[in-house]
Amino acid sequence: MFESSIVEINGITLGVVLRDYRDGPCSFRALHERTTQMNGRRYATMEDARADARTLMRMATTAQTYGLHA
Repeated sequence: MFESSIVEINGITLGVVLRDYRDGPCSFRALHERTTQMNGRRYATMEDARADARTLMRMATTAQTYGLHA
């Protein structure tokens, strides 16, 4: 069974998590420049992928706030 979930934070779409099989691993497809390094990465659960994308986005936002390069 195919399943997908859009990952967003504060209305910004970060990517899509896809699962091809009911209990199989998930893969992340990046839709935002700050999540491109995650593109194609596989995760055990959809929530793991969501958490990783949101963490990456928060880190990039914090770095930008302080003038650092993420």
